[in-house]
Formats: sequence, C-alpha cells, structure tokens
Amino acid sequence: PLDMLDLYHGRADATGNRIWMGALLFIEAFVRPLPWPEYGDHLDDGASSDNYQSQARAFLQLRMELFDGKQILELGTGTGASGIAIALGGAASEEDTTGRKVYAKPSIVTLTDSDQNALLLCQQNCEINLDSRRSEIYSCDYVVHELEWGSKSSTQYRENLIDKHNATQLSKENPGLAPCSQDTIIATDVIYDLSALGPLLETTQMILKQGGYFILSHIPRASVEWDISNSASIGEALEMHIVEEAAKYGLKPLLADAHYDDMNVAWCRDLTPRQDYAIRPRDLSNIWEGGELMSSNEFNYEEIDSVGGSIIIFVKKDVTL
Repeated sequence: PLDMLDLYHGRADATGNRIWMGALLFIEAFVRPLPWPEYGDHLDDGASSDNYQSQARAFLQLRMELFDGKQILELGTGTGASGIAIALGGAASEEDTTGRKVYAKPSIVTLTDSDQNALLLCQQNCEINLDSRRSEIYSCDYVVHELEWGSKSSTQYRENLIDKHNATQLSKENPGLAPCSQDTIIATDVIYDLSALGPLLETTQMILKQGGYFILSHIPRASVEWDISNSASIGEALEMHIVEEAAKYGLKPLLADAHYDDMNVAWCRDLTPRQDYAIRPRDLSNIWEGGELMSSNEFNYEEIDSVGGSIIIFVKKDVTL
C-alpha cells in the first residue's frame, strides 16, 4: 500500500495517528448495521435472497458470539477506532419478535498500545465518543492502558499464573491485562514487520481465555520469504505464515474446515461462500450491494480486496505454558 512508502522513506510515521485500512475492514464486518430485507429492496426472490439472508444472519450470530456481554481487549489500538466502534455497540443489526433492536454490546473494552502519544490520542477519542454517551443503551465501560507485547510481559503473566496473590492483585489493578482474562482480543493492521508477530501472538496467548477469540484484521504489509514459482501470491504466503505461527501458540482459525463439524459453530459456513479460513472484503460486498464502505469514502471493498485485506478469527485451543 502507498501509505507504507512514506513510512519506509521517512516522510511520515502515522502509525498510531490515523485510521488504517485494517480498522476500516474490521468496522465494516463487525459494526456496520446489517441490511435486512425489510430495510431494502435490492434483493431478488429465490436462492440469492436465501443465501443473502443466511450470510447476514451468520454475521449477526458471529457478532453476538464475539462481543455481546464479553470482555474485549484491543492490542495496538492507535487512535482507538476499532475498540471505540465496538464499545459504541454500533452493531444494531436486527429487530427481534418484540421489535427491539439486537445489539452486540461488550461489558468492557480495554484499549492498549505501547506508544504514549497514541494512548493520549486514544484517551481523547474515547472521552469525545464514549464519555458523552455513558447513559445510552449501547455504551459500555472502557479502559485505556499501556501494554508492551512480548517476552517481558509474558514472563510476568506466567509468574502471576503461579502466584495467585499476584494474579489477584493484577486483576484488581488492570482487569483487562490479567492472565487468561479476556473473551475476545482484537488487532487491526498491526503487523508491519514479521518481528512483531511472535510478541503479538505470545501476548495474545497469555491474556486470552481458553476458548476465547483473537480477531486479526489484516492488510499484508510485512515482507516474507516467498518462492516466485509458488502459485500463491506474496499476500497469501504471508497469511499462511501467520496461520502457521499462530498454531504454535494454540490459536487455530475458527473458519477452518476442521471446525465445521462442531455444531456450536456450524453457522460459520454461511459467513463465506468458499471454504476459507478468512473473511474477505468480497464476502462483505455480497451483503452491502455497491461495494461502498460505511466507515470511509477513501476506499471501497474492491480496493481493500485487491491489496489482500482479510479478517482471520482464531480460537484459543490447547495451550502449554
């Protein structure tokens, strides 16, 4: 992407000071209200309508599974756009039989970054967008906190797991950072260099609950070794590398074929028309006809798809500390 050229040449470093494409993709998938048939007339009768409704309902169920009543942690929050969007409960996606809106509303969102300037900006954005809406039904609590990824923090978490007193104290001081405390962890556009992948996965493994979800909204930016004779693109090679590395930390893709036998997540097969481990922009364009984003007029689904944008949802399985 062109935004990385300025970063590479030292003309600008907007890493924590702008809303990146991965965050926009995340907001489209998990916050944008789903257009049910009663709200639009663009649907055809028959199979296409059935497929559309099945996909929309699968996305609603996914949102509820990932966020409703859950403790959410964002890693590398930057401006806080993704976490704030989820905290606002913008996924008012359907009316139930009583006419009430269905919201995917977290219990608390913890927004973290290692950059102090980014944290200051994030705090300001939270105050502007969340504090004024405390009394509204779709607002939830939030915490902004510094967090550095990697072995130093992971060593502390392991010690806290062994020492129950320390674990309890950490939970009281920073509940969103306590070991095995979070239901869902999100990260959007955070892998600019492969050296960040290990620390990201290590920290995720330590803080995420067993059976919890890790959502990586990803735009391929990092370089990876790639065989030009391989039929896979360099972006696909990077994705496969991420999936392989995540498996070492007990993080497995929710949408992988192996999980389709689990009846608890059988609806996942309706999220994408292909047997794929990722949600892609073209999957979202099937729901919102026209390809335009709600969250930005700078890009559309086709452009994000062309640069390899994807969302991979991992589940924390067996982990050996």
